[in-house]
Amino acid sequence: MASACAAFPVAAEDRPAIDPMLGLEAPEAQLEWDAPPDKGLPPQSIRRCKVFKAYAVLGTYGAFMGTTDLEFRSRPKGMTPAAACGAAFSGRFVRPRLTDTLGVMGVFGRYMVGAFPDGFGLLGSFYLIDLETGATVFTDDYEYARGVVFEQTAQGPELTYWSRLDGFDCIPRQGESACWDRIRRKRHIPATVPQPDCETAVADRPSALHQGASSAQITLHVRVPRLSRRSARYLSDRPSCGLAP
Repeated sequence: MASACAAFPVAAEDRPAIDPMLGLEAPEAQLEWDAPPDKGLPPQSIRRCKVFKAYAVLGTYGAFMGTTDLEFRSRPKGMTPAAACGAAFSGRFVRPRLTDTLGVMGVFGRYMVGAFPDGFGLLGSFYLIDLETGATVFTDDYEYARGVVFEQTAQGPELTYWSRLDGFDCIPRQGESACWDRIRRKRHIPATVPQPDCETAVADRPSALHQGASSAQITLHVRVPRLSRRSARYLSDRPSCGLAP
């Protein structure tokens, strides 16, 4: 186990192995040390501190990936990683209230990006949490094999990713355009988005047709300017289709 405030190379403990989160600020350093004994913590838990240009992100980690215990510290210019992570830190900090376990993926502007795959099927969830206030400003389910692209544009922050489609009552397949037309109308999907082909997924497990639409996992390519759901738009790539376990 790590000794107090020992520095380690920045590693990928929090990152799902197949999750390409593009456009995030890379941490400058990562420090780890033994977490103080606590009845609520698993044995041999550690504190991990990822240090970025203007912030340090601390969390407590046990045997499983991710944490529900986060602290964001503002890091003034020139402050060393050890000072930003140390017990003597007396600067501005915030502790967000989390209900989900998150892996710390990185920092995007003034937001911490946390994510965790569901371990089943196609989907995971990602969160953008304001490093200044601790408020969650954006969250969605996404196809974690494709990841999320984060960009700073002249109009503000922008996300591009494959978003989970919900609220559909049939599985679109070849020769069944009525199903997709009904889904498009209900979910306000433009006609430029082609029908997903769930034929391959269903062929691998025909019983899915008897399990209903809830057995399908469909994702659409979306772009979200300014982190605004009202401004989100579907891109014209063919949606993906897989089956839930």
